[in-house]
Amino acid sequence: MRTTGILVLTGLMFVGSQAASAQERVVRVAKAMPTRYVEPACDLKYGHFLVSSAATYLKSGTEVADPVKTEDILNNAVSTASRAIVEADQGENGAAWYYMGRAYLQMGDIRGADSAFTRAARFAPDCAEDITSWRQRAWLPLMNPATEFVRDGNADSAMALFRMASIISRSMPQGYYNMGVLFANTGQTDSAIAYFRTAQGLAAADVKMFQRDRNAATYNLAAMLQRNGDHEQAAVELAKYVEWDPNDIDAKRALATSLRAIGKADEAAAIDREVLAAAQASGDMSTGDMMSMGITFFNDKKYEEAADAFRQVLAKEPWSRDARFNLANTYYALGQGEELVAAATELLAQDPLSEDARKLLAQGYRSVADTAKLIATVTELLAMPTTVNITAFSGTASGAALGGVAVGKQAERDGAEIAPTPKTLVVEFMSAEGGVVATTEVAVPALQPGVQFEWTAEGEGQGIVGWRYKVR
Repeated sequence: MRTTGILVLTGLMFVGSQAASAQERVVRVAKAMPTRYVEPACDLKYGHFLVSSAATYLKSGTEVADPVKTEDILNNAVSTASRAIVEADQGENGAAWYYMGRAYLQMGDIRGADSAFTRAARFAPDCAEDITSWRQRAWLPLMNPATEFVRDGNADSAMALFRMASIISRSMPQGYYNMGVLFANTGQTDSAIAYFRTAQGLAAADVKMFQRDRNAATYNLAAMLQRNGDHEQAAVELAKYVEWDPNDIDAKRALATSLRAIGKADEAAAIDREVLAAAQASGDMSTGDMMSMGITFFNDKKYEEAADAFRQVLAKEPWSRDARFNLANTYYALGQGEELVAAATELLAQDPLSEDARKLLAQGYRSVADTAKLIATVTELLAMPTTVNITAFSGTASGAALGGVAVGKQAERDGAEIAPTPKTLVVEFMSAEGGVVATTEVAVPALQPGVQFEWTAEGEGQGIVGWRYKVR
């Protein structure tokens, strides 16, 4: 039996679709600013004539159409506000920093605006909301081209813009989240974890606005923790996520994986049962998912649940040799002899040269104390000069292929050796309704003990979902 992997990273959080070159980044921020002066949305007192002059320069620079004059005037706004701070003892005047930040932003200077706005919010806390709105106004024209860079495969430029966006609007989680995705996709797991944690924390601070962002950051944080082998913390994060989104089957399976990895097999099995029950009720779970669940239950010695999962696979895919084989093994583990005999008999009807299937049938007859049939089955097993192991089955819209390995075996009957003989496998490719879509033959030579013969059978036709073979 085998286990399967679970987690996949969710994608980038896109916010728009305008491309931008490196040189245009600042220009785009500047162009996103208003062309008519906007008064502060808070009660902001000048406190000094130089601060008033800086505000006047900002107003003039905002409304002048000539780009050269605009830059000169806005530079005057910055320098005047600086003079107020340095020469006129206005370092704790929030208005001086505010107008400086607005002027920087009007020119597209992200770092200058961030530095000035940070101090403005400290010294003029009543203006914090207004300052946040200006930061967000600059954030969007950075995020939009960054997502385009991602689509174009230009991760370095995307990363630079996401960093700038996260500088000017530190409360927005998307920039940090997308940097986490970029780090994750380049195998930098520790950095991805750090950025997903930051995005998670920012989003959690305003769940009403950023609920989906919080959930995505948490899910991918858990994925990275699992990638690092930190299943203890991954389980913590996944437990949060599952509480927020109880219908996410992948997340529940991921949680079960981490719980099992830290020795909490009973909790993991309980989640697996819950997922299986939900799948039974909704019919949404794929047969691959159900097979994986059955394997998980089997490995956890939850044999009743495993049998139920394998039966569900067979109900949807009656030609699944793996599901039938797993179900027979599960009946053996449960000690259910009659069910084992039935399952092994069906398995041999599909795969008659399977040594394992014949051994399972013998165990079934032993369980039900049918000595005569047990002896007959063991006698047939010992007399098999050739066994077959099926290794692959694949289908397309127009056909299918079955692969296997025939192995020579020392056979005997009543104490006498049986010489190897050639055999012909008549392979039938089956439809979901049980009809034969195509038939082909495989000639297997006489094989000495231990000698292998690999073979492939191909069939043409639509709707092939399974196979069986007969021996001639």
